[in-house]
Amino acid sequence: MEDTLSKLLAAEDQAQKIIDAALKERDSIVNQAMEEARRAEQQFADRVPEIHQSYIDKAQERARHTIAEMERRFSERQDELQRMAQENHDAALDAALTIMLGDKPD
Repeated sequence: MEDTLSKLLAAEDQAQKIIDAALKERDSIVNQAMEEARRAEQQFADRVPEIHQSYIDKAQERARHTIAEMERRFSERQDELQRMAQENHDAALDAALTIMLGDKPD
């Protein structure tokens, strides 16, 4: 009986050692995972200014493109208006000369 009791105590002691080792390994894995999460979070935090600047750069590029397109359209419209003004100016001069010379306008 004493031999059986010794074996049971030895088995219990061995089981406790296995449990302790498993708990220690679990704590180590949890700590490692938390450290990896902290590193990933820090890497992200370190990249926030870079990401922010990237969005600003893209927005500025889109703004420059939009401004260039608006300036191109404005220039085309201005040229068209100047051409129309010149045509109307020439027609007005022709009409004025016709009236001044006593001819009937067309």
